[in-house]
Amino acid sequence: MKKLIFIFLFPLISFAQKKDATQVLNTAEQVFVISEEVNYVYSKPKVLDMFTKIPRNVGRLGKETVKKENLKWLGIAAASTLAILPFDQKLLDKAGKLGSYLHLSKDHGYGKVGPLQIIPQNTASAIYYVGNGATPIVISGGLLTFGLIKNDYRALHTSSELIESLIVVGFFTQTMKRITGRQSPFVAEKAGGKWQPFPSFSSYANNTSNYDAFPSGHIATLMATVTVLEKNYPEKKWIKPVGYTLVGILGYEMMNSEVHWASDYPVALLLGYAVGSISANRRIKKVNHTKASKSKHNFDTRLTFSNYNGANLIGVNISFK
Repeated sequence: MKKLIFIFLFPLISFAQKKDATQVLNTAEQVFVISEEVNYVYSKPKVLDMFTKIPRNVGRLGKETVKKENLKWLGIAAASTLAILPFDQKLLDKAGKLGSYLHLSKDHGYGKVGPLQIIPQNTASAIYYVGNGATPIVISGGLLTFGLIKNDYRALHTSSELIESLIVVGFFTQTMKRITGRQSPFVAEKAGGKWQPFPSFSSYANNTSNYDAFPSGHIATLMATVTVLEKNYPEKKWIKPVGYTLVGILGYEMMNSEVHWASDYPVALLLGYAVGSISANRRIKKVNHTKASKSKHNFDTRLTFSNYNGANLIGVNISFK
C-alpha cells in the first residue's frame, strides 16, 4: 500500500484563539484558569523537551503498566482482545457489507502534487489518513506557531507532547508488531489471519503486511493525539466527543478496507491513552482552589429557647461553615 502523505487539517484555532482573560503570566510560569476550582500551571518550555523526555516516558509507561491500580486496564484490554478474536472474520465481513451499502471504497487512493501524494481520491482515503502521523504533526505545528506568537506556554507544551507521543507510540507499536507478526486482513491466508511471532527483519521489511496488523498504529496514534489535547484543554468540551467519534470512524474504515481486524484495537486504544496521559500529565501542575465568596455566605441560622432564673429567653444561633 502506498505511503500516505495527505495532511489532514484539524480545527487548530479552536484550541487557543485567545488567551483567557484570567490567565496570569510571568517569565517562569503561566497559570490558566480551567474552572472555578482548578488552575493549570505550566513552566517555561525548553526547546528540546519533545525529545529529551522520550526516554523517561518510555520508562514511565513500563512502571505505570505494572502498578496495581493500572493492572485492571491492562487486563480489560487483554480480555477484550481475546473475546473479539473468534469473531474477527465475521466482524470484518459485516463491516465490508455495510461499506458496500454505504458505497464506501476499500481502496486508499491519493493524487499527486508534484512528487507528493497528498490529495485523497475518496472518503475512505481521507478517513484513513486521520490516524496517520501527519495529523499530530500538523496540529503540533499549528500550536507551536500560535504559542510562539502569543507566548502561550500551554500551546507550546501541547505541541511538544504531540510529537513526543507520536514517537513513543511508534516505538511501542512497532515493537509489538514485530513480536506478534499478525497478518493484515487483505493478505490473510485464513480466517482471522495467521500469527507468525518474531519474523526476521528482512521478512518484515519485504512483506510488512504479513506481520504488522497487531496492534493498530493508526488507532494508537489518534488516541494519543486526542488524549494530549483533552488533557491540556479540558475546558474545550467538544474535544472528547469529536475525537472519540473520529477514532470509531477510523476503526470501522480500516475494517472495511481490510487493513485491520477488530481485535487489533483494544490494546491500541489503551496504549494511545496511556502514552498521551503520561506525556501531558507530567507537564501540568494542577492547583485546586475554592472561591472565598462562597464560604462567606455559607451559614445556618437556628432559633433557641431557654429558661434563666424563671425568665423565658428566645435567641438566634448563627453558625458559619
